[in-house]
Amino acid sequence: MSQRECVKVAVRVRPMLQSTNEINTDDIIEVDQNNGSISIVKDAKTEQKNFYTFDYAFPPDCTQQEVYEMAANDIIHSVLEGYNGTIFAYGQTGSGKTYTMYGKGSGSTRGIIPRAVVQIFDFVKRNQEKMKIDIKASYVQLYNDQLLDLLNGSKDPPKILLREDSNHSFQMENNTIMPITCIDDLNSLLATGKKNRKVRRTQMNDESTRAHTILSIWIETVGSTTKMGRLNLVDLAGSEKSTKAGTEGEALKEGSSINYALLILGNCISALTSKKPMTVIPYRESPLTKLLKDSLGGNAKTLMIVTLSPSSFNAYETLNTLRYAQKAKMIRNNAVVNMDPKDALLQKYQRELAELQTRLAQQSAYIENCGADKDKGENEKDMKSFTDLSTVQFNTRNDIEIIQCETERIKKERIEMNKMMIEEEKRIQLEMEKQNEMIQRIHHLSKIAPPNKDLIRKKERLRKTKEKIGQKKALISKEYDDILETWQKLSMVVKKHIPRDELKMIYANAEYDEETMQWRMRQKRRSRTADSMRPEIEIPKKERPGTPQ
Repeated sequence: MSQRECVKVAVRVRPMLQSTNEINTDDIIEVDQNNGSISIVKDAKTEQKNFYTFDYAFPPDCTQQEVYEMAANDIIHSVLEGYNGTIFAYGQTGSGKTYTMYGKGSGSTRGIIPRAVVQIFDFVKRNQEKMKIDIKASYVQLYNDQLLDLLNGSKDPPKILLREDSNHSFQMENNTIMPITCIDDLNSLLATGKKNRKVRRTQMNDESTRAHTILSIWIETVGSTTKMGRLNLVDLAGSEKSTKAGTEGEALKEGSSINYALLILGNCISALTSKKPMTVIPYRESPLTKLLKDSLGGNAKTLMIVTLSPSSFNAYETLNTLRYAQKAKMIRNNAVVNMDPKDALLQKYQRELAELQTRLAQQSAYIENCGADKDKGENEKDMKSFTDLSTVQFNTRNDIEIIQCETERIKKERIEMNKMMIEEEKRIQLEMEKQNEMIQRIHHLSKIAPPNKDLIRKKERLRKTKEKIGQKKALISKEYDDILETWQKLSMVVKKHIPRDELKMIYANAEYDEETMQWRMRQKRRSRTADSMRPEIEIPKKERPGTPQ
């Protein structure tokens, strides 16, 4: 079952701040919460205003609870039903994104993420006797275009990679995925992530987030059907101008990386809403847009929370943010329930069975209502109708029997699969017990005979060397792919603009100089017979930097 719907957009205006930048500025935004509309003064001299309408609009005096219940609650509810859901905050630095997503403290100022945690475990408490519920979570940040694991506190954590699966979605590798059994586990995970997040003081924000953070929660429910919902809670770092934020050095580099990822996100939003046919969506140009691919034009239910500064000091940034939000609300997603394929097939058969049974009941009622006291012509006509209906009825009964048999077969397969899962769990438990026993024995032996420290050092050096070799291989492979792509493009240009005979002559007289590592034309031409036998170059070799152009 799928639902075609647009991305929901909520706009939230923060209060004016008593900061140096805003103390002598005007409030240029008006909010009509009932109609979900925003008006902003575009020109202070003429008092010309721009008007925008969204799904939700929250004025500066709205509470965290209002924002959650009106905008975010439905997304969390959909995830618990098996849909993918994403909530992400978008806006200028210092506009209130992190406050909206995380809040402060544990009272009424809690943000969307801690409130979502409570809603998830309220669901678990109500349904834990009816179904089996498994929850797991990961927490990462995109800092200077690199994905970092917020749950791995080691000094040299493995690099998080993004791989494209068969459904053209991007999945993370090497990130920590923690099983969650209670609300304390999830709160502890959030605390660990908060401790490792990159923040810095700027002129625009005392605690400016210097990375985009993504909290992913998977919720699997196993009852009459098996469903898997995924919730992405994204706190985007704010776009910033270095002149306003007063950033330099490392902070300036961070700001450039933040702005680049947001630029690609904006380009994706523009491409998704473009009316031009065959527009390419640039998801691959940033890790951020790769991770948000399913949320923008994909299979998720998505809420974009746009945070705004009401100050005339930030009028330019506010107008840009509103324009992107206006485009984002036109993006259409095709949300689907993530269900076990056998369960989905079973539900399909059950729907068809119910439909056929309804048709059969209608046909039987029609036959019974045919009167026996009609004239001959009408009786002959009714007999023909009866024959036709009997044929349909017979076919319908056959269809019902087939579907019932198929349904029973699927149910039996489910029972067998459950048995296999139970046996597999027992086997895993047994293996874990053996492993624990082996660890205890090794620990005992290590006390008797201490390990060779030199051997351990060499093993660690070997591991690091292998890692470096693997990284170099990946880099060389990427460089080769880039060279190959460039060569293919240039070859197309050459074949299009240079006659074939002249191209053959160039290939025949070109030679590679190993000393200068460059291609050049021979001074003396060889015999045409020998040159004509030279095959055309199709793919550049790895040991040579390129072919003559």
